[in-house]
Amino acid sequence: MLFDPRPKTKREDLFDREKELETLQSGDAPMILILAPRRYGKTSLLNVFLNEIPDPHIFIDCRALIVEETSKEVFYRFMTNEINRIVRSDKNILKWLERIKGIKIFGFEVSFAEYEKSPPNLGEIMKVINDWSVNSSIKTLLVFDEAQLLRFFRRRGGIDFVDLFSYIYDNLEGIRIILTGSEVGVLKDFLGINEVDSPMYGRYISEINLSKFSKDMSLEFLLEGFKQIGMEPTPLILEKAVDALDGVVGWLVMFGNKAVERKRVDDEILNEVLSEAKLVVKNELEQLFKNSEKYRYILKALSYGANTWSSIKEAVEFYEGRKITDASFTRILNRLISMGYVNVRYGEKKIYEISDPIVAKVVKE
Repeated sequence: MLFDPRPKTKREDLFDREKELETLQSGDAPMILILAPRRYGKTSLLNVFLNEIPDPHIFIDCRALIVEETSKEVFYRFMTNEINRIVRSDKNILKWLERIKGIKIFGFEVSFAEYEKSPPNLGEIMKVINDWSVNSSIKTLLVFDEAQLLRFFRRRGGIDFVDLFSYIYDNLEGIRIILTGSEVGVLKDFLGINEVDSPMYGRYISEINLSKFSKDMSLEFLLEGFKQIGMEPTPLILEKAVDALDGVVGWLVMFGNKAVERKRVDDEILNEVLSEAKLVVKNELEQLFKNSEKYRYILKALSYGANTWSSIKEAVEFYEGRKITDASFTRILNRLISMGYVNVRYGEKKIYEISDPIVAKVVKE
């Protein structure tokens, strides 16, 4: 169902992402990035892809990792769960896994039971999985959802995932890496794609960039979703929803789901969705603004129509009541772009705009 608020898992529930799905299925790059701001449908695209291909995968939701603790122990526990899932579908992998120092095999399950005494080598684990994959004439996918969060594992002698990815890229042809990221610039900075001293510099990396729906596509999405559940909203309320939610699939799904729950589609439902969406975004922004009030001022300037570098800077200086240096302003603006809050359109001039309409509404209030 299109209005199911959970990430999609079936192709029939994935709307207008056939091109991106085909790119994933036909691509053979060692590393693929799926990039888009929050609520654009990255995880849904990824889930459908993983469910349709026959190859095994190791899937790590980096948000779940961060909720617990950014430690090697937590990561290895997640890895163990994923490896055991593969074992349940192909027990032949056990004879390969038993080569790994520090791994314990009990029946048809593996465990890093000796972690404290003899920590397993992550590169060695990847090498064994690669050898099994090549021997089986398959590719194993190493998948990290919201991969920009992996940067926190570098702390306190943690895991350097960039080095790991470089090692896999250069040496392990039986493994493909897929990373999703909602903070596009942060993820690319973490990987060091454009830094000459980074181990990932100069590597070919395939990118799939998800865009928000056009107005026509947003309307088609809502019409198809309501058709699935036998509801026929008026064209006027649908047009209002499309204008207010501006092609962000997460908000469109929330609108449709709320209408399904209430068994009606009207202005009150749309207003409730906007209120709930604002609360979600407000909580996210409060965390952002703790780092610098300049983030607030830049987004506020954009929400009121400033859209060039000079006009935004002028507005920020007005809000702050003082002059700020070009370098300081540019650094904060670029950070917002990296985190996915601001998009850039290129023409005669660079035009800056807020990527999510709900963010614009919140910072105006």
